[in-house]
Amino acid sequence: MSDFEGDSFACGWDICWEHGLTPWDLGQPTPLISHLCATGALPNGRVLVPGCGSGYDVVQMACAERYVVGLDISDNAIQKAIEV
Repeated sequence: MSDFEGDSFACGWDICWEHGLTPWDLGQPTPLISHLCATGALPNGRVLVPGCGSGYDVVQMACAERYVVGLDISDNAIQKAIEV
């Protein structure tokens, strides 16, 4: 991403993840996402999760009938998502 002029913006997010300054990360899927999946109310098909962070919502929604893609500007967040 060195040619991307938003590198300093991405760097800020990387610093947050590096130091654990992630109050938005629940350490589990968002309760509403869990509820929608459990009740079958979440439609099948394709899902894009921009700013997926640690990827808990991506993992929660993924199934044979649902193709889910998570994106994040922070390399550190993506690394955490890979671990999840």
